[in-house]
Parts: sequence; structure tokens; C-alpha cells
Amino acid sequence: MKTKAIFFDLDGTLYFKGEAIEGAIETVNQLRDKGYICRFLTNTDGSTPKTILDRLRNMGFNIQLEEIYTPITASIKFLERIEGARIYPLMLDEVVDEYKNFNIGTEAVDYLVIGDCRDKISYDHLNTVFRMIGENTEIFVTQKGRYFYNADGKNIDTGAFAAMFEYATGKVAKVLGKPSKDFFNILLEDLNLEAGQVLIIGDDITTDIVGANTIGAKGALVKTGKYNDQRNLKVAEPDMILDSVVDLQKLL
Repeated sequence: MKTKAIFFDLDGTLYFKGEAIEGAIETVNQLRDKGYICRFLTNTDGSTPKTILDRLRNMGFNIQLEEIYTPITASIKFLERIEGARIYPLMLDEVVDEYKNFNIGTEAVDYLVIGDCRDKISYDHLNTVFRMIGENTEIFVTQKGRYFYNADGKNIDTGAFAAMFEYATGKVAKVLGKPSKDFFNILLEDLNLEAGQVLIIGDDITTDIVGANTIGAKGALVKTGKYNDQRNLKVAEPDMILDSVVDLQKLL
């Protein structure tokens, strides 16, 4: 099936440690000029899509807000299907505002949504949230990354906090970010595309390539970002391994 769209991972693929990867800006522009639908996917859940857009534009990328797709976007679209649900978003204050149209619970809730919550990490706050979880409460997590990089180095990611609540409650959190089917299928429906028409390119085999394999899309793994940390993992099989995103110019 002919490739019509490219789903780009961001951190580690288009930029790394706050700087655009050499040639990435030109690559995106060239592929868009060739007629490919471009979407920019990230498991970053500590920023709103608008904040992510501003960051990318400051690096020099020519991207529109509607082209940014994050676990926040996917989780909101998913929860909008559930009328009247009481939710509690355990997230940074900046991101919590994205859920302002939902019924935010303060005691028992139907859904606990866990995202980047680094400004909420105290025993008292985490224990308050723990007490909101009842027998029928479902736990959603924006993504299950173990760690991420910034300019200072490695940082604990959302998946570690989700694992804490899973262990404490005996429940399994539903993932609404990469590599879950829900994350990708919502976007495919919006674009009226089939998975076979999409190439997913990223540096993380556990999210980008597992996601591609799961939905039946083509997957390209780049040797930037997390690649060296994961080079011995055999959890998924990419269709191609590239030195960097720039190699797409020669392949498409």
C-alpha cells in the first residue's frame, strides 16, 4: 500500500536535547512539498500541544497546531466519548487546564488520568489521589515511558508513577499514548487513513516501532536519541533502520 502520511516522533527524531537534528527541518519541508501528510507525534505529556508547537517553531520547524498529536489530545478525545464521567487528571497545572470541560472529581472518581505530575509529587498529594480510586475506577495513563532526556540528562517519566499506582491498587492502567492502538487509531480516523498508508519514524523501539507493528503501519527506527540505549532490545521489528530522519529524503 502506498505511503500517504508520515508520523514523526519528536524528541530524539527531529530534535535532541533541545536542538533540531541536522537536516531535520529541511527533511520535513521537502516531504511535505512532495505531498505527504505530516503529523508530529510525541508522548510528551508535560506540555500542552500549543507549548510544544511554540518550542518546535523556535527551533525553526514550520508546523501547524493541528499537526501536533500528543497523549493529551488522544486522552481528551477518548474521554469525550464517556458522558458524565468524573475524572481526576494527575498532571502539571498547565496541562490540567486542558481538561476544564470535564467533571473534575475531588473524592471518588470514575477515571484517574495520570500524566506528567512532577509538580504534584508529595506523599500527601499522591495519597489523596490514591484514596480517590475505588473498586470501579479505571486508571488511564498518557504514556508508559520509563525515562526521558532533556538538556541535563535522564529524567523519570510518567510510566514510573503509573507503575506505582498499579502496584498499590492491583489495577492495570490503560495507555492512551504510544504505543497503544487507541492513540494511533484516533488519529487514523481523523485523517481517514488506513494503517498501511502510514510510515511511523522514531528513535524509541518500545513506543514508535511497537506502535507501528501493533497497528500494521510501516516503521522506521533512527539511530539518534534513545537508539543506543535500546539497540539490543528485540521487542519489535522495524521495516528499516536509518542513520537519521534525513535519510527519508532518499527513500520517499
